[in-house]
This record gives sequence, C-alpha cells and structure tokens, in this order.
Amino acid sequence: MKILFIVNGLSEMAGTERVVCLLANLFSQDLGYEITIVNRKTDRDSVAYTLNNGIVLHRFSGNYLQFYLKLNKFIKEGNFNHILVHNMGKLSLLCSLLRISSNIKLSSLEHVSFISRPLWVKLLSKVLYQRFHKIISLTKQDECFYKKYNRNVFTINNISPYSLELNNLEYNVLSKKIIAIGRLTYQKNFMALLEAWGLLFEKYSDWNLEIYGKGEEENLLDNYIKIENMHNVKLCGIRDNLSSVYADAAFLVMTSRYEGLGLVLIEAQSFHIPLIAFDCPYGPATVIEHNRNGLLVQNQNIEQLALAMESLILSSEKRLTFSENSKAVSKKYQKEHILSCWKDYVFEK
Repeated sequence: MKILFIVNGLSEMAGTERVVCLLANLFSQDLGYEITIVNRKTDRDSVAYTLNNGIVLHRFSGNYLQFYLKLNKFIKEGNFNHILVHNMGKLSLLCSLLRISSNIKLSSLEHVSFISRPLWVKLLSKVLYQRFHKIISLTKQDECFYKKYNRNVFTINNISPYSLELNNLEYNVLSKKIIAIGRLTYQKNFMALLEAWGLLFEKYSDWNLEIYGKGEEENLLDNYIKIENMHNVKLCGIRDNLSSVYADAAFLVMTSRYEGLGLVLIEAQSFHIPLIAFDCPYGPATVIEHNRNGLLVQNQNIEQLALAMESLILSSEKRLTFSENSKAVSKKYQKEHILSCWKDYVFEK
C-alpha cells in the first residue's frame, strides 16, 4: 500500500513534527506500507526527528498556489492508495481541492483543536471537509465538531514514542524537580506557569522548575524570571533526547491555552510522572484522569494551578499513587493499539 503524507514542514522539534515522523516510521516498519512525505519547508537533512531510510521525502517550495500545482502533478504520477494530510489549521482546506482520482482516498489528521481556529477556517471547513474520505481527530471532543462536516470521523490518539518496557522503571519519589516542555509560544502559555510558581518558589526553595523548549516568548520569560529573582527556575532550551529529563522529574505541568492532544503528556506518562494541566480545549482531559494519574485545573486559573502544584510538592504519597496509576493508563497510547486503529478504521476499511 502506498501512502502519501502531506505536511507544512518537519524542521521544528515540536509535537506535530514528532508525530508525523513517528507514524511514518511505524507505518513503514510495522505495517509494511510504502510512505512518501511531501512538505513545503524542509529538506531531508533538516528534519528534526529521525526518518527511516525507506521513507521518501520531497520538498515543494514556494507559496501555497505553487505548492498546490506541484502537488497535483506529483499525485497524478505517484499511484498512491491513500493521502494523509497532517493539518495544523489550514493545510487540509488547500488539500481538499486537490484533483485526485476516485480510487485515491484522502484523509486528514487534525493535530490542533478545532476551537482554536479562525472563524473563516471554520466556515470553509463546513463545505470543504465533506470532500475527505476520513477525518481523524485526536480527542472525542474535537470529533463532535468534525462530525458536523463529515460523517466519517474517528478518534485515534497519538502514539507514545516510548515502549511499555518503561513499566519496569522506578519513579523517583525523592525528586524535587518540576518540568514543563513545549514551544515557548502564546499557545503554550508558560507565563502562567511562572506566575503560579511565583506564589510558591520562596516557600519551597529546595524545589526547582525546569522549562524545556524554544520560541518567540523566550526573552519575555527570561526577563520575568530575572525581575522576580526566581533563583530556582531554569530555561533549558531544546534537548534531542528527553528521556533522562522525564526519568528524573517529580511531576510535569502543562499550561497550554488549547491543545490537540498533548504529546508531552503522553510521553511523561510513559515514565510514570504525575501530571498537572489546565483543563483547556481539549487534549489534557483525554490523557489526565483527574485524581488518578494527575490533576486537571480550571483553565487559566493561576491560583488553582499553584494549589495543585503545592499539593504534589507536599505529598510524596499522592505523587507515588499517581505514578502507579499511570502505568495502566499509558497502555492505550502504545503502538500496538494505535496502529491497529489506523489499519482497521482508516487504511483498510
């Protein structure tokens, strides 16, 4: 089976890019599919995550019209069975207009919450999403939105990049390290985390907060840390491999304004780390079972976030309970289950 992935770019070390590369590798090596990736921005040597040698990558540079014309020609000559668009907001609208033969099935994987999109994108989606064979959502909440535009909508969660072998990993209950991971952007809203930590850091001076990522708000966050004299906060930049970071953390905090699903939550849970997140639309509530493997906080409520963080700081017993519970919850994000969903609901149905 020949499958074409379409994505804007693969150069950023972010969740969508990681999921695209992970799915391409697993579809190829585990399901035996022939995978080709077309994108607008990234050459092979600039891809942020590893792609297996058997996966073909093409870059069609230019504006959206030029990309569309090149893509149409390429598809006509490619003899693909399926086309999967990795959508962050607008790409699926463009790809819905592709001139493809009736024997090619066009589907869209929606990486970002529908509620975060501009009104004009939502209005166009109402018309253009009817053209897709399947729409794949990351959460049940988003699935409800897409079913207004297409009957064939399925929720398939992201795959954890880490295996179930980590179930043997022992949680470090003595750790006093809080971590947060993601692009330093408006969406991820790390300023809220700093404001919450500002209510706690002097009281718990032996605890440390480490923030991993890069982005346009880095200077803003760095200046805030210096102005508030937060001696136990560190901006750690980007790491190629976060395994050691997860393995040594007491818990992880996510402060996003909105999420598709939140790959960071899935990754952290694979290491049995307790989770705290704003109950934003819509990803965190899918991964976090409140008071079982973590805590959900009213969206953008700084005081409640600080209280949730303090509750885990004060109770090693609660942290350990959440860690133990995460072992069972994390199983539904393992590759065997997720690949079976893709095969049964999308590619071979």
